[in-house]
Amino acid sequence: MTVRLSPTQRAILDAAAARRDGTLTPLPSTVTMRGKNLERTLAALVRRGFATDTSTQRDDAVARPLEEASATSLVITPAGRAAAGDADVGAAELPSPDLRVPDTPLTLVPAPVPTPGGKLGVVLQVVAKAEGATIEEIAGATNWLRHTSRAALTRLRQRGFDIRSERVDGRRVYRLHTAA
Repeated sequence: MTVRLSPTQRAILDAAAARRDGTLTPLPSTVTMRGKNLERTLAALVRRGFATDTSTQRDDAVARPLEEASATSLVITPAGRAAAGDADVGAAELPSPDLRVPDTPLTLVPAPVPTPGGKLGVVLQVVAKAEGATIEEIAGATNWLRHTSRAALTRLRQRGFDIRSERVDGRRVYRLHTAA
């Protein structure tokens, strides 16, 4: 039976199969997606039976911060090992078609997003102010044209920054929102 996986899913499963504890995180360096796209990819692995979420009690409090002690951990299943091509697992352990999906939503601990340098860092600093910034203010801070400034905002969003556009007093303002 041939299992169809995206290159990202295969990279995640290959890395997890190589780990002794079988955890899916930390992600391999080849996986660049973050945010909702990453959540959807991991949820698909759980839904297909290649990974499972288990609450883990961490004894290594020195290695991880205390606030992560109750975080949900994603672990590769025997079916995931078989899909990754692990020779130690037989094909009989592949998931059956009537696999049940847990009703609880998948929760992930977000990876820290590195702060960019250069002009993208300048854009991030400008929109991080409490009052936000208009596109003209962003363009003035970077000496870019307006369309280039909008493209920079898109690039920051793709990197995982939550930049929102709002109407304030008849003008468009861009603000960086942080999780409270």
